[in-house]
Amino acid sequence: MTYCLAWRKKNKLFMIADSAISMKSNNDTNVNEFSSFGEFQEKDREYLVYENQNKLIIIDNKYVICYAASDIKHAFEVIQLFKDCISYGIEVIEAINTILNSISYTDVQLLIGYSESDEVKLLLFDLKTIKFGDCFEIGSVAEIEEWTRYSNRWISCNLADGHELVMTIAYLQMKALKHGLLKHGAGGTFSGIELTRSEIKWCPDLNYCLLDSMARPEGIITVINRENILCTSSTYNRSVNMFINMGVSADQESRLLDTARSCMKILEEVESDYLILTNMNQKKVLILYIDKWLHNKVFNLWKRNREKEVDYLLALQPIIYDLLFTSKYGDDDDLTVHCMEANTVKTEYISLIDFEKKHNKHSNVQNPEAYY
Repeated sequence: MTYCLAWRKKNKLFMIADSAISMKSNNDTNVNEFSSFGEFQEKDREYLVYENQNKLIIIDNKYVICYAASDIKHAFEVIQLFKDCISYGIEVIEAINTILNSISYTDVQLLIGYSESDEVKLLLFDLKTIKFGDCFEIGSVAEIEEWTRYSNRWISCNLADGHELVMTIAYLQMKALKHGLLKHGAGGTFSGIELTRSEIKWCPDLNYCLLDSMARPEGIITVINRENILCTSSTYNRSVNMFINMGVSADQESRLLDTARSCMKILEEVESDYLILTNMNQKKVLILYIDKWLHNKVFNLWKRNREKEVDYLLALQPIIYDLLFTSKYGDDDDLTVHCMEANTVKTEYISLIDFEKKHNKHSNVQNPEAYY
């Protein structure tokens, strides 16, 4: 159970995948009650759907892969065979033919992106045929007609140059919450990769702030990718989660764990590349490019460490309210998504106490000096 989306545009390739898997439910399954985005991960059904895997894989710093399979072990075997072929210098089509002659499964789909002769290419391989194209979706959710219609409409839009991947991840993440995607066997945390003729880049660091009807933070989630690891920190489940992609070898695990440990501070400090504010009651999303700075002319964000937990305090300027809580800047029947480069209106750091004095406002929090 999966959802993966990949598309080509202007000789760039973007690939996005969810993190949910399904497995037989039993009392010994150790799973958080809630996902990183506050979705209830039921344990009493025959099959448990929960976030567990980074489904995006980089091979030989040349190929990017995402997968869908009814049996994840089958996907592992197919991808491992593909990796082995690539390691021996076998080209992609010949590697796929080797898989066709070696594997009897029919339940695995792969999306493979790569650059060849200065052209970015995308193919779908379902263990039977190879299809080249500009856009593919795979997984259980790809069979939902309404979802596919809106997602294809979205990527056909003229998205802000340089922000296409983040905008689409945020769109799919919020759409997944809106539709309760875990009930369809997919969802959890979405992540992505961008491939150009010369490089492969993981998605920038993201911080989501889900606002209630009073514009108060209901949940704050930080999402980062480092060296095949997807890490999240969430106020919903009060935990830091690490999802490693499948097929990581034993000698890689220690290095990946070191990488994950280095991510912890980033997760706690919320110094991300983007802040994504949402008002799901009115189906509105605002994507702010902040360039790892939490103070500007449109918002200020402070945090306070309390043992293993972090509290956050957010001050929004009127433009944010207009974008998220009014129809002043338009509405869409699906999701209204705005994008703003807040990095162009940075301000110097200001403490919470000084901010309250300057604006003659009081946050009514205890020990405001503890926020930084």
